[in-house]
Amino acid sequence: MANAGTDQSITLPTNTTILTGSGSDSDGQIVSYLWNQTSGPTTATTSALNQPVLTISNCVQGEYTFTLTVTDNSNKTAVDAVSVFVAPKIIIPPTAEAGNDKIITLPTNTVVLTGSGSDSDGTITSYSWKQSSGPTAATTSPLDQPALTVSNCAQGSYTFKLTVTDNDNAVATDSVSINIASGVNLPPVVNAGADKTLSLPATTTTLNAVASDPDGSIASYVWTKVWGPSVTLTNANTSALSIVATDAGTYTFKVTVTDNKGLKTSDNINVIIKKAVPLANAGADQQIISPTSETILQGIGTDADGTIISYAWTQSSGPAAIINDPTLPSVTVSQLTTTGEYVFLLTVTDNDNQKGTDYVKVIVSKSGTSQTSVARSSDFQSEEVQTLEAPLFETALNQNYPNPFTSNTTIPFTLGSSQHVVIKVYDFYGNEIQTLVNEELSAGEHSVAFSPTITSQFYNIRLIADGKIFVAKAVPN
Repeated sequence: MANAGTDQSITLPTNTTILTGSGSDSDGQIVSYLWNQTSGPTTATTSALNQPVLTISNCVQGEYTFTLTVTDNSNKTAVDAVSVFVAPKIIIPPTAEAGNDKIITLPTNTVVLTGSGSDSDGTITSYSWKQSSGPTAATTSPLDQPALTVSNCAQGSYTFKLTVTDNDNAVATDSVSINIASGVNLPPVVNAGADKTLSLPATTTTLNAVASDPDGSIASYVWTKVWGPSVTLTNANTSALSIVATDAGTYTFKVTVTDNKGLKTSDNINVIIKKAVPLANAGADQQIISPTSETILQGIGTDADGTIISYAWTQSSGPAAIINDPTLPSVTVSQLTTTGEYVFLLTVTDNDNQKGTDYVKVIVSKSGTSQTSVARSSDFQSEEVQTLEAPLFETALNQNYPNPFTSNTTIPFTLGSSQHVVIKVYDFYGNEIQTLVNEELSAGEHSVAFSPTITSQFYNIRLIADGKIFVAKAVPN
C-alpha cells in the first residue's frame, strides 16, 4: 500500500515544501520508492525521488500533483497521489506620509516637505511628488525623492501629493498643505491626542483634539482618515471625533484646524485595533479520593471576534497521568494513582491563530483521619492534648455495586453535613448523560440508582459537595 501523504497548500513567497510518503506490505516488505510529477507547472525542483520523503522547491503559483509508486519484494507496485497548491503572494499596499501641513509667512517663500513611505511586506521603490493646487506653479525639486523643496510660493494655500510605489508595484498617496501668509499672523496649534490601542470587540472610541491660536481664535476643525480599513466618522467637524470600526488594523486620523485668519495646522493620531484573544476556561479545581484514579476535565473556549478551532490539553506538573484524546474540550484523565496535586493546562486556538490558556488542579487524597493538636495553658504552666474529633460521617463517593453491572447499579455516597448535592453522569467522551441528584440532603449515608441505556465503555460519576468534586467510574458488562 502506498501513502503519498495529505494534500498541502503554501503561499508565495514560500515556494518549498516536503512530501512525506510511506509504504506498507502485509505479506512482505517495500524495496523501492519512486516519486513522479504528473501535473502542474514545470518549474518545480525535486530531490531524492527514490526516497519516501521528497523535497520540492522553486514552486510557482498553481496546483501540482505528485505520485508515489512503491514496489515490494514480489515486484508488485502500488500508487498514491498528493496535491500541492501554491497560492499567490498576498500583496499589502504601502503607506505614504507626506508630512505635517506647513505654514510660512512672506517674505519667506521656500519650505521643505519631508515625506516618507513604508511597506510591511516589501520595500519602497519610488517616490513621486506633484502639485495638486495653489495660486501659482511653485518651483519644486527633486520630485522623485522623499524630501521635496518648494520655492517661489505666492500668498495662498498649496497642496502637494506624494505617491509611493513598492516592489510589488502597489501604490499609496498622501497630501500635505502649505499655507503662505502675507503678514505676521501666527499659526494655530493643535494636538490630536495620544495614540490609542483597542481590542475587539470594542471598536468605538472618541478622539479629542486640543487646539489654540496665539494671536486669534480657532475657526474650524476637520477630521479625516489618512490610513486604515473602513470606518464610520461622526462629528468630523468638531474637536471630538467619534469613530466606529469593525476590523482589526492600524488607523491614522488627521485633524486640521483653521484659525480666524485662514492659517491651518494639522496633527495625526493612530488608533490600533487588535484582534480579540480567545478565552480558555479549564473548569473548576477538583478533588478525588483514592482509590478513584480518573476524572473528567471539562474545558471551554470562547472568542469575541471569531471561533475556536482547536483545543489542546497538557499536564504542567504533578505525578505522571494520562490524558485521553487531549484535542477535545472535555477529556478523561486517568492513572491518578499517586496522592498529590496534578496541574493541567488547556490551550485554545481561534481562527486568527491566537491562543488563550487556563489551568486546573486535580488533588488526589486519601480518606481523612482525626487530627490532634497541642494547646498550652500559660495559667497552669502545663500541656494538655486536645483531640479534634472527625465528623460522624465524611463526605465521599463510594464505588457503585454491582460493578461491572448489566443494566442497573446503585451508587452509594456519604455526606459530612447537610448541604445541596449534585450528582451527574458522563459518558466515555465527556458528554453529560444524566443528572441523578440535584437537591438538599442531610448528613449521613445515601444512595441513588443508575439504570442507563448502555452506550458507553464506562461512565464517570461526579459528586459535587463540600465545594469539591468526587469522581468514581462505573463499568457496564
